[in-house]
Amino acid sequence: MIDSSTVRPIPPVLPPVVEPGSTDTQATREFLVRDMPGHVVFGSHAWASLHIAVARQEAHAPGSAPNMTYAQIMHSADTLTEPAPYHAQREALIDWGVCNGYLRKKADDAYTDNELEPVRTAFNEQLTELQSASTQLTLPLPSRRKMALDALKQHFPNIEPALFEAGVLSIKDCEFNPGSRSMLDILMEGIPSADTWETRDKRIPMDAFNTFCKNPENAITPGFESALTAQKNMHGTLVKQLITRLPLEDRECFAYGKIEFFKDATYAPGIFSDTLQSRKNSLLVKIEYNKRQYVYEIDPEHGLIQKKPLLVGKLPGSRRVYNDIYKVERFTPQDKSQATLRDKRVGHSYLSPQSFASDRTRHIADAYVEALGIDAQARGLTSFDKERGQQEALKQFLLDLIPLRSAINHFSDGNYAAGAVDLAIDIFGFVTAGLGAGAKVAKVVGSTATTAHKALKSVKILGVAAIGELNPANGIVDAWAQSRTLMPHTLSRQHSGSHRYNPVAISSRPPFAPAAPQIVPRKTDHLLPGDYLVNTRAKEVHAHFTPSRLDATRERFRNDMATFYRQPLPTAPRPTLAAPTTPNTLIENTLDHTNTLVFGESHRGMASFQTLYDAMDTFKAKGVKSFFCEGLLPDGKGGWKDAGLGTIGSNARTPGKFPTLEQLLKKAEDNGIQVIPLEHYWLTKRKDTPGLYHNLQPDTPLSKQRLEEFNYFAARTIEQHANGGKSVVLVGRSHLMTCEGVPGLTELTQGVGISLYEGAQNLASKSTRHLPDPAKSLKNGDMAGDFQVYRKVT
Repeated sequence: MIDSSTVRPIPPVLPPVVEPGSTDTQATREFLVRDMPGHVVFGSHAWASLHIAVARQEAHAPGSAPNMTYAQIMHSADTLTEPAPYHAQREALIDWGVCNGYLRKKADDAYTDNELEPVRTAFNEQLTELQSASTQLTLPLPSRRKMALDALKQHFPNIEPALFEAGVLSIKDCEFNPGSRSMLDILMEGIPSADTWETRDKRIPMDAFNTFCKNPENAITPGFESALTAQKNMHGTLVKQLITRLPLEDRECFAYGKIEFFKDATYAPGIFSDTLQSRKNSLLVKIEYNKRQYVYEIDPEHGLIQKKPLLVGKLPGSRRVYNDIYKVERFTPQDKSQATLRDKRVGHSYLSPQSFASDRTRHIADAYVEALGIDAQARGLTSFDKERGQQEALKQFLLDLIPLRSAINHFSDGNYAAGAVDLAIDIFGFVTAGLGAGAKVAKVVGSTATTAHKALKSVKILGVAAIGELNPANGIVDAWAQSRTLMPHTLSRQHSGSHRYNPVAISSRPPFAPAAPQIVPRKTDHLLPGDYLVNTRAKEVHAHFTPSRLDATRERFRNDMATFYRQPLPTAPRPTLAAPTTPNTLIENTLDHTNTLVFGESHRGMASFQTLYDAMDTFKAKGVKSFFCEGLLPDGKGGWKDAGLGTIGSNARTPGKFPTLEQLLKKAEDNGIQVIPLEHYWLTKRKDTPGLYHNLQPDTPLSKQRLEEFNYFAARTIEQHANGGKSVVLVGRSHLMTCEGVPGLTELTQGVGISLYEGAQNLASKSTRHLPDPAKSLKNGDMAGDFQVYRKVT
């Protein structure tokens, strides 16, 4: 639980006491809300949530907010149907932007929309990342051993589980045999499927096991790596959030100081060398700033970063207590970019540090995740690892690793609501009364609530309500988009003659009279009868998206889209594949029977780039004229502009790994294949609400909206720009076939869908198992598409 020494408290200069019924403003009243949790500090995203919630409550029932608790305010705001007032959203963004280094403070708060646009984007991106991390809090660390055992038990139910771990298998006809392995070792290691295993133990069905190993569908690596990456991202986000919560002087140390890392470890003394016994999950950070030295501890078990003044000048170091040696050792991250923390000091700025989103904070978070050793803990040890000398002590720490062990214990005991209290307040700051409120928990549902069960149940609801309130789908982004054309660019933050108290302003005096709202006319003269995308050939016409025409154009687009999806799709049997084959053979044969070949890929892998690069000559030979790509925008000159496609593989490869986006698309163009973007600045990328579709959560209204808009726009674009030949399409797997109830591009274009995966060898097959549920989002392990192509990434 975060104590008062680790966060900037609510500013000590409080507004005047305001009695109910007086003529104070909504902004003043947010300071009067009772039972405020400790994590709701001025300038945080939680404060912005409170500010907007108070505005909604006051609009619904003027004068009621000062008589309510924090939890009651958030719960009430969640039940209201009226949108948040525009001025409240603007005020919240300005306060957040100033405190987080995106805006320079102006005494009159006269910011233009252009100044606030990047602030809104940053706010939504940070909130989305926090929400994504929050969803991982209740998920256990993935275990390669458990996943492998589960797979073996499912496919070999008649074998005693103990036999899976018997080291009695060896590679057949291998001159340099690596030694005896177990079935569990082989599956955990992900041995290349070209190897054939043998044993003298008749209890093991070797033919069935070798067949099992050669089938890429049985590999546990993709699902394991995906779950592991999500856990690592969650811990990285936690560190970024904890740095953001620090007082300003500490945030400046992290932003501008020279940084070194250290870890605590316990050793048993030995004759020749000491033996590692255990490591703490925390990371020590030594910072030199302004000719002074500081030491901080990043502590995930308690969800805080705290100063360690007694360690200043003592790092590294060691001490012996009886038969244990305690060492504080230097930790050097492997990432070369970490050198910027040690060797280069960032120049000071007149703005507050952008503590959450800066590259420097990301480097610190990455260093922490690396030091935590999640990979080693999750992967477990096999006989292969032991032979490689990887026998470092691996202590069981699953619950200790996850932030706030007390909360996870609640979850593992089935006490979900109690767990929600810990997690919401102490980690990512979403709405809850929390353990920090102590006795205040009983007050959550009102003065008559006396049972902990009622209180905890309410806390659970409040956490969900807060997330929904600030979700870009129905919070700041949409309400802002609806209001921005009705309000002047420099509209004063005060209204109706009221005065907004601002604790960070130079002064707090009544403002001049606000400007009157300016009504922007709504024009529809540019809209011709018929489908809008057909009329424009799915090209961007800038004049159609001016403030007076944007809403009408988007409304026509949405209406056309609804009509499009109501039309029944043609039904046809899906293509078959008699036996596994090579990827290029599958592509060649498929293009003999379809005009549109749709590839679905993971945005984190290189399988798509390498597979399509190698297939370009085949595409040319088969008459492919167009290469359509998600994540590309038109550049206005007949070419393309990278809008995200170029980052594919950025989390799994070093910069410049072959081929890059430019190399892939150049080869297409060299083969006479036109590269055509599938994104639209206003209709799929929502230029007026940047960040709206970043880090989408699956099976949510916003996720479905993105699928509907993109799939419709892409289908119309492919229809209009086939160039008289065959087409190849590259999109994310969610757009491949029906997902979350939205028809995919394979069905909409009457084409064939191929899903691309990374594998141990190059292989093409057709899965009959692990088929996705078309009504839901894709899950780990789902085999999407008509066919699956596995690519050994080099």
